[in-house]
Amino acid sequence: MQINHSTLTTPLSEDNPIIGHYPQPGQVYDVPTFNSYWGAINTMMQDDQIIASLELRKSRALAKPTKWVGDDNAIALIKNVLSNLTFTQDQMDGLSMLELGFNPCEIQWAKSGNEFYVESIEKRTPEKFRIGQQGQLLFSDKNFEFKPVPDKKVMLFTRNATRETPYGESVLKGCYPHWAAKWEADAQVTRLGKKYSIPSFIALTDTDDEADLARISLSLAGLENGDGIATSGVKEIITLTATGKLEELIKAIDKKDKAISKVITGQTLAQGESQYGTQALGKVHENTLEAYAIQDLKLLLNRFNRTLFRWILELNGLGHLNARLLFDDEAYKESQKAQSSTGQPLQLSNPGTGYNDPSLNLHL
Repeated sequence: MQINHSTLTTPLSEDNPIIGHYPQPGQVYDVPTFNSYWGAINTMMQDDQIIASLELRKSRALAKPTKWVGDDNAIALIKNVLSNLTFTQDQMDGLSMLELGFNPCEIQWAKSGNEFYVESIEKRTPEKFRIGQQGQLLFSDKNFEFKPVPDKKVMLFTRNATRETPYGESVLKGCYPHWAAKWEADAQVTRLGKKYSIPSFIALTDTDDEADLARISLSLAGLENGDGIATSGVKEIITLTATGKLEELIKAIDKKDKAISKVITGQTLAQGESQYGTQALGKVHENTLEAYAIQDLKLLLNRFNRTLFRWILELNGLGHLNARLLFDDEAYKESQKAQSSTGQPLQLSNPGTGYNDPSLNLHL
């Protein structure tokens, strides 16, 4: 196998233009400098409920037990390469496929003697990448021209990608209606806050004389918090408040937060209403999150096995060997049995992010 050292050890550049690619979602009629699809995702990622729900789902996935299978020499080589990385964070970056659907991560390779190793793995903005007509991954330069990505240079994490939808699907797609309604309600709360921070009031009088009404209005118009005034002709002053409307908006926002949580994590009880829910319903929601987490972990590890781990072996002359990192189904089942019988988690030999081997400096 002929290896091009320069393309592997050099960050993606901006030459060698190429045309012909699938347009990204939302970009068919957009100007090339802005993409409404990614713009919507980036805006939604400012929402605290979305951030918290995604972090919960990702953390739960990385907490699951894993195991290495394959040739011992191949496994030792991969572990040695990973020891130079903050691999837990690299896995979290890979799981950004949940919110993005299409998540390219560039590998910065380096060479020491005859051995290749990984200096870092960098999450790249998906806007800079396209899927070519032949299914190849293309990289966009500053002039919006495209070139093929060098072999073994970029890992592409996708969620629910198909031949017709190669850019995958964001989990936030199902959140959009709830998020839009939530922020409309939040905007109304902000407007009410500005309007009623200094309460408005109405002065009731018995006079219809326009001069007297103008005099009363003028005398009351300059009142600020803590001021007092005496004026004739006023029977009663009524302060306008927004109590009822405000409570309705707060309830609407809370309802949409729960809907967002349910879409992303499959549960609401663990994030705000466990005190009102039943144990049975809470168990159903918890099981749903567990299923999501296991599915996410398997998808993540499958991509690492087919790209990074395979490339490490091939570049270092061990491409004929096999090594994979898999979800440890048996250890997981044992941990569930232990929790059911004793209420205490089982101490696993390799329990996901809870494991820290100082000799490896990584969490696997």
